[in-house]
Amino acid sequence: MTDCSRAVTDTDDNAYIAVADQRDHPLTDTREALRALVLGIKAGAAGHHLL
Repeated sequence: MTDCSRAVTDTDDNAYIAVADQRDHPLTDTREALRALVLGIKAGAAGHHLL
């Protein structure tokens, strides 16, 4: 089993995150919220949730 996700942004500062089997139903938020999420993950703030 392979877990894949995709994170993209558009020119209107919207961000979209989708899991491989749910690409038609992405999580949407602002580009700044996506940036904060990525920085938090890199800093180890969510490590225990990603196992």
